[in-house]
Amino acid sequence: MGFVPAGRCGRCHPAKGRSQRIRHFCQSDFVFQGRILAQDVVGQEMRYEVEVTTSYRHHFPLVSREYVWVPNTCGCPPLRVGARYVLMARRHVNYERTLNRLLLRDDGYARPWTPREERLVRGAARHCPPRPP
Repeated sequence: MGFVPAGRCGRCHPAKGRSQRIRHFCQSDFVFQGRILAQDVVGQEMRYEVEVTTSYRHHFPLVSREYVWVPNTCGCPPLRVGARYVLMARRHVNYERTLNRLLLRDDGYARPWTPREERLVRGAARHCPPRPP
């Protein structure tokens, strides 16, 4: 899916099931539990301020508060301020290397946090091949 221009929104297509969880986990640079503190529309994107509470996977340092960007203003994935989620995001660096941010695609993995979801996410880690150093 990727970038969806404003006014061209369709139904959200959330990641579901074990195979999707494992695929997203293994392909993500960041997998963490976080609480949505705020959301803002910035141009053609949504920016979420997230309090990071638990990190399950990170290839680059995470701080206690991060901005997570979604490349549309459609509300996909649907994130509510005040709610906790398990988020699987990628690091996005632009061509000029002037922008370095966490990107959550509109079809990315964003599930409400529950103890069961946490167990399933921790279990997904066992299925990832080792990353090269």
